[in-house]
Amino acid sequence: CHGTTTASYFATIHLESTKELCRTIAAQGQRALVGKVNMDVRSPDYYIETTEDSIKDTLSFIEYVDQMKNPLIQPVITPRFSPTCSEPLMKKLAEIAAQKNLCIQSHMCEQLSEIKYTLQCFPEMKHSAEIFDKQGLLTEKSYLAHCIHLDEDDLSVLKDRKVGIAHCPNSNFSLRSGIFDMHKMLTAGMKVGLGTDVSGGYHPSVFDALRVAIHASKALGFGKETSSYKAISHHEGFYLATLGGAQVLNLEDKVGNFEVGKQFDALVIDTAAPSHYPVFDTFTGESFDDILSKFLYLGLLYT
Repeated sequence: CHGTTTASYFATIHLESTKELCRTIAAQGQRALVGKVNMDVRSPDYYIETTEDSIKDTLSFIEYVDQMKNPLIQPVITPRFSPTCSEPLMKKLAEIAAQKNLCIQSHMCEQLSEIKYTLQCFPEMKHSAEIFDKQGLLTEKSYLAHCIHLDEDDLSVLKDRKVGIAHCPNSNFSLRSGIFDMHKMLTAGMKVGLGTDVSGGYHPSVFDALRVAIHASKALGFGKETSSYKAISHHEGFYLATLGGAQVLNLEDKVGNFEVGKQFDALVIDTAAPSHYPVFDTFTGESFDDILSKFLYLGLLYT
């Protein structure tokens, strides 16, 4: 969809709906990690499950995906975020992930008000990452959406646990959550990729995420000395949309670049192909990088 060949989905708390999502993904031939969302506390009456049902349905969903025998689709453990999950549920989810060698996805440090509320829910914890870490949910197969407002303790824990971050810039601007410091995260050696966070964001394409990530990085540099701050380039944006994302999803051994032995999870683009709606022109003497830059900024705008 929209040039996105691999995605990680937060489905719903409902087992049958999550199964249907998997069937739809399989019909489209997309590679995906799919999570049945877990929420057993501090949630609306119409959108909550018991701890027992959450665990039972999670196990049923994992079994269903296994029975699909589709090598492109795998289940991912998905506590929505810490305030909506009890400690017994989080501990059990961590146990399931360890036993079945599954990835774990969630949200963290998206908004300042969310962080304040989270720490009120867990008054014995000093920072957000500690909550997940104490339950065993932070591993090298974990990845978290947003992470805009990490403090130094959060960052240290995530780095030590080799946790990945899904940067969702369209959503961050749309919800006025804040601006993610990509330069800081890359300098710190964090695993970072791009996410769309639909419908927090309004576009499902990784190309949109790439462009907005570059704009966000530039915006964060307003008023800073250029010698001390470097916004990401289209080269780094391209990396985040490809190999960076693969590393976050623990798929770098299969996809992300064209190393021999990896699968061809890619788009084939002919910039000279005739079209009723030419998005950009190419000219004699342009380098490959010139054309790549044009495509990253202008390609697939009609999808």
